[in-house]
Amino acid sequence: MSEVRSAIRDAGTCFRHSASQPVMTRLWLVGVAAMLLILCGSIGYLSASDGARGIPVGIFRVKPSLSIQSRYDSNVFKDATNRVGEKILSIQPVVQVSTHWKSLTFSGSLASDIARYESRSTEDYQDYKAAMHVKYSVSRRLELGAKTDVAFNHDSRGAADVGKIGANNPPRHWKHYGFDGSAQYTYNRLRTLMELSHQIDDKLDIGNYLNKATLSLMFALAPRTSLLTEVGWKGIVYDSAALDRDNQERSIGAGVSWTGAAKTQGDLRVGYTMKEYENSAVEGSSAFTFGGGIGWKPLAKTALKLDLSRNFAEGGLVSNYYVSTSEQLGLTQKLRSFLTFNSNVSHTQNDYSSGLENEIWKGSAGFGYAFPRWLTMDTNFTRTSQKSNQVDSGYDSDEVMVSLTGGL
Repeated sequence: MSEVRSAIRDAGTCFRHSASQPVMTRLWLVGVAAMLLILCGSIGYLSASDGARGIPVGIFRVKPSLSIQSRYDSNVFKDATNRVGEKILSIQPVVQVSTHWKSLTFSGSLASDIARYESRSTEDYQDYKAAMHVKYSVSRRLELGAKTDVAFNHDSRGAADVGKIGANNPPRHWKHYGFDGSAQYTYNRLRTLMELSHQIDDKLDIGNYLNKATLSLMFALAPRTSLLTEVGWKGIVYDSAALDRDNQERSIGAGVSWTGAAKTQGDLRVGYTMKEYENSAVEGSSAFTFGGGIGWKPLAKTALKLDLSRNFAEGGLVSNYYVSTSEQLGLTQKLRSFLTFNSNVSHTQNDYSSGLENEIWKGSAGFGYAFPRWLTMDTNFTRTSQKSNQVDSGYDSDEVMVSLTGGL
């Protein structure tokens, strides 16, 4: 304990004498000092078994965590001709609250991501999110659920619905509101699930809201294998009628989920979606869709995960809509009880209604080191390459990241 107190005093002394140091250095020292204070203030809980277990507060269990991340991006503007490297520091505090009674489960969270760029303050952002989830078991067969969330987000450079943002144009900030409800009824091997959703994106020029309804029927062939059929409807309305983007999507699909067969588990779904616009002069579209993931553990310390998806998405600033097809393969290898190697490679093809086609390859590799009980450190290198049928839409980017996360 005395060593920790000494470290805090040293960090404070360094910060007081850092007026001549770069702002990134001073922010880093503040973050380290804040983490040490939080951890030391709760030192009584560090005797728990490995991993964050939370702090009991009455009927609730509170799980606070704090992550400090430092990274370098070789192409911060995601531009083929204007390649500019930048150092970024972000602090990500999270507080989760949960409880479980006999028939009622409640969970909530508050999270933020505060990022500062070393020499380009126009790129700075502060994202926040508050979420709440409630489940209520009315009876042994009927379960009701409700979710709500509020978020303050920013447009990430290089995102599929954002397009190219000039170096002199900072990313936009916007608000999101979400409300979801569900009802699940189980009778012997048959399970019926009804889901309703209302989402609002308060974005300048392209703000919209959507209503969504999905009905799913699941039949258990065996204790660990189920078949699924579902039908869905989605209606999207834009704030500006002049955009002529109001549309409806109707979908139908089927799938299967399983656990434990030949050391694998997963779920796969295939379907068909039709997209039609309220203005008959605007051409709609249709596409085969799929989604799901397959996990495989060939060895006790080795895990592979394959994720697949193909769906419609709103085009944002780029076009009316686009169809996104992606595949991702991940590998997790436990080298020691405290050391893990993680890597993944992904491929995404985005086909826009405007004729734009972007192909993105991304690969990453890194290590995770778990200190006893409460602290983890992660390192990661990521390479992203986007090719496009439009000259000014392609780019390459390398990112190196180191993060430190403490949780109780």
